[in-house]
Amino acid sequence: MVYDFLEKYKAELMLEIENSTKELTDLNLRLKESVYYLKSLEIVNDENYKAFSPRKIVNENENKINFYKSEIKRYKFLIQKKVEKIKSYENKLNELSSFFEFTKEKHKSESIKTKEEERIKILEVQEDERKRIARDLHDTVVQNLTHTIHKIELASKLVEIDPIRSKLELLKMESNVRDIVNEMRTVIYNLHPLSVDDLEIDVVVGHELNRVKEISDLNVQYKVEGDIVKVSPVVSITLFRIIQEACNNIVKHANANNVNVLLKYLANSIEMRIDDDGAGFDFNTGNTSYCDSNKSFGLVMMKERVSLLSGEISIESSLGEGTSIFIKIPKQ
Repeated sequence: MVYDFLEKYKAELMLEIENSTKELTDLNLRLKESVYYLKSLEIVNDENYKAFSPRKIVNENENKINFYKSEIKRYKFLIQKKVEKIKSYENKLNELSSFFEFTKEKHKSESIKTKEEERIKILEVQEDERKRIARDLHDTVVQNLTHTIHKIELASKLVEIDPIRSKLELLKMESNVRDIVNEMRTVIYNLHPLSVDDLEIDVVVGHELNRVKEISDLNVQYKVEGDIVKVSPVVSITLFRIIQEACNNIVKHANANNVNVLLKYLANSIEMRIDDDGAGFDFNTGNTSYCDSNKSFGLVMMKERVSLLSGEISIESSLGEGTSIFIKIPKQ
């Protein structure tokens, strides 16, 4: 508010300087005209002219000379005052400009610091993502591949000794390889679901909730409100990641029976609300069974994603009372 007032005051000073400069230019012009007329009268009104001219005309000329002398004196005085006034305005403007420059540099320094902190957070988030991917690959694909290699070694030894058992082992390996392919597809889907690029976010969220129904006993209710419009890919993937993380946390930690998801399209933003009737957690005691931050992105990751898009997020929860997550993101 103070900054706006100073900006207004700065504009007023600049306008005063502009108007005063115009007035100064006009005064200088009038001064030059008066000096010119005075010199012309003084040249004409010499002793010879006075001797041969009627006294009335001579007196009129002298009166004009005195008038222009008085005008010249007055214009010089006004010019001096106007110059002082302009200098006063310029000094105030310089002081104000110095203040703005200082404020700008300070804001720039704070902005750089904030951006550095954001970059560090982004790097931390990326590193956490890499750790999660590595853990998922190790716990599923790598272990299954290792198991398959052992089966291959066993089957190669049994080919001549026990062909029937060797064939059975090969059938098991075929099943294992299919499982590995499915697991890799899941990993790829988690990294970037192709549907996010092609479908509206309400459809993508619906697909994710259907997946949650398939892998759990949760009763999932999903509702969409407002006029459905296409949003930018970054908003879509952010909402998808949040619903994905929230659902994973509910399935793994919340011990809930029911989940309600509301997606609402507004004029300039999109809102999403996720409610569950699970175990909940207590912010004050640090008991966060809902989401173990050391093992997943959790709530911190949600907040980071929303913050990067200049959105809002609020989380309400208490032990035994479930959890509610509210997100509001500009449509970009």
